[in-house]
Amino acid sequence: MRGVLNLRGVIVPIVDLRCRFGQGITEAKPTHIVIIVQISGRPVGLLADRVLDIVSFDTSKIQPVPRIAATSRVNFLAGLVTVEDTMIALIDLRFLLSFTNEGEADKLSAAA
Repeated sequence: MRGVLNLRGVIVPIVDLRCRFGQGITEAKPTHIVIIVQISGRPVGLLADRVLDIVSFDTSKIQPVPRIAATSRVNFLAGLVTVEDTMIALIDLRFLLSFTNEGEADKLSAAA
């Protein structure tokens, strides 16, 4: 958890996506964004570099993620979808906040 923000009176924990994917802590700049999502009924902010586009697609077009190697990064993916010749990896928000150390999950629950 990178921090919290007050969104209309609700304290929202902020998760650094770059850090969560094992790529180091994001040095936040004015161009970075926070995407608010619902995970298990709770609002969570995701610190991201940018949003390139917003796309819509039929859920029947979602393809499974190939399971070639058992890595923790693959567990974050819910599927793959191709939109206009571009493949998009879909993040499974349920696993995004799964922790190997239950104490860390308790801290996040307490913060939310």
